[in-house]
Amino acid sequence: MKIGVLGSTSPLVSIHLQKLIAESTPARKDQDHLEIVCYTNPKIPDCSDAEVKTHEATEHHEALVTSAQLLVRAGVSMIAIPCNRAHVRIEDIQSRVPVPVANMVNLAIQQIAKNHRKACVGLIAAGPVITQKIYEQALLDSGVRVVIPDTKGQEAVAKAVQAVKVNADADGTPVMKVAKQLIENGAQVLLVGCAKLSIFADELEKLGKPVVDPMRVLAEHLVDQARVV
Repeated sequence: MKIGVLGSTSPLVSIHLQKLIAESTPARKDQDHLEIVCYTNPKIPDCSDAEVKTHEATEHHEALVTSAQLLVRAGVSMIAIPCNRAHVRIEDIQSRVPVPVANMVNLAIQQIAKNHRKACVGLIAAGPVITQKIYEQALLDSGVRVVIPDTKGQEAVAKAVQAVKVNADADGTPVMKVAKQLIENGAQVLLVGCAKLSIFADELEKLGKPVVDPMRVLAEHLVDQARVV
């Protein structure tokens, strides 16, 4: 099975997903690892800009579809998109390619519903994920209480996301402070709702609460699917 990673705009996120896939693979030799084709297209319009205008949103989405189709031509058997915001219209992407597109958002929600149904979830995510309720609405519909950062906390998250975008030194301190605030507000589980913040997931676990990292959930799902084939 050959996995296609549609890297959207951030090279570091694509690399991190491949790292998580390798860590999740029960390999005893090099040949036990998965075949992966990664396409990172930094020319895709920024998600935050795409949220502002309909034209830009359409351009962003069509660029994702074109990238997915490129991966299909490269011979992949399944596509993974390490970007939560891109999942807003994932059904349309799926309808335009002949191979399965893993739904990272649904996979993470399913894990929370299975393992943390009665817990209050603290959502740490970039602005578009929060404003469009990409996780929040589905969790609320499942009866799961969700708490999100206040305005100051969301600004700290945005800065951390931007640092990853521009390949700056990754400092998890602001994200840790936001997570502590969410825990003080009742969060019993932390949900890392931005792929760029996945690099801080291990650090967040030091706070003593379960951490659901959709990127790791996605990586484990891809490995499981590959082992079935």
